[in-house]
Amino acid sequence: MTTDLEYDYVNQEPVLVTAGTTWKWDRSYSDFKSDTYTLTYYFRESAGKSSFNIVAAANDNNFRITVPKATTKEYMAGIYTGQGFVESATERYQVYDGSIEIQPDYALVSDGQDFRTHNEKVLEQIKALLENKFVDDASSYSIAGRSLTKMSITELYDHKLFYEREVVMEQRRNRAKRGLPTGQIIYGKFNSGV
Repeated sequence: MTTDLEYDYVNQEPVLVTAGTTWKWDRSYSDFKSDTYTLTYYFRESAGKSSFNIVAAANDNNFRITVPKATTKEYMAGIYTGQGFVESATERYQVYDGSIEIQPDYALVSDGQDFRTHNEKVLEQIKALLENKFVDDASSYSIAGRSLTKMSITELYDHKLFYEREVVMEQRRNRAKRGLPTGQIIYGKFNSGV
């Protein structure tokens, strides 16, 4: 999957980037010039495991963002929500509210790391449970006053269907990001009736 960034500066915040690469973009605001305001981005990973901030540099009354590869290689892969603020000595305004997805840099990843999504992992576990369901078919049991009730085959099957749909939607989103067909378009040919 390619990222939103190019070799030269782009004119908007990226949505998809790769750790361990240089990130570059420019921003300009008619009401907020870099000789009076500073621009700072605050990104927080969705699960709260990681965060980072980016401070823009002044560039001819505009803002230039450059994040070197040595910095981005430390960023954990994931989806981050972000806010950007311009600030002067007496004022502060929000100018960005969005998200950025950081892909891992495979050169920095150790062997054996699991890149499957949460939905893919859960689906695989449910399938494994269904395969082994008939080996130990006790639906509940008690030990030392504590009881455990297992999911029924029907409940597992319902969960399997739910996670299969989620995985297909993720795959379609990823294909759409890469400009590939998603399998949702149906082509038809119509005769003129003559």
